[in-house]
Amino acid sequence: MDFLVHGIRYVFPPLFGPIVQGVRTTAYVRPLSDYFPMDVTTMVVWPDPEGSDRGISLCPLYPTVPLAARRDQRLHEALALVDAIRAGSARERELGIKLLQEYFA
Repeated sequence: MDFLVHGIRYVFPPLFGPIVQGVRTTAYVRPLSDYFPMDVTTMVVWPDPEGSDRGISLCPLYPTVPLAARRDQRLHEALALVDAIRAGSARERELGIKLLQEYFA
């Protein structure tokens, strides 16, 4: 857990790109989306031509993350929390840490 809290942003820095078709991540996925208002103009997605959303692209931790997330909702939520820690605002990061610790408890 310490690595995710303190190191993930440095080992896997967030790389944002253009608006693309993809799979939601960060605060646009539950459980974080329950705490933050949705602004679809700034939605963050992992690029995926089979994704159901459009938004600012965020390079995933691994190329098959969008596929895995579409197949497993719980994994999708956990990976989105990791992305909130890696690429989110201070509030998203803080809440992402708390919620990810609950996932691993």
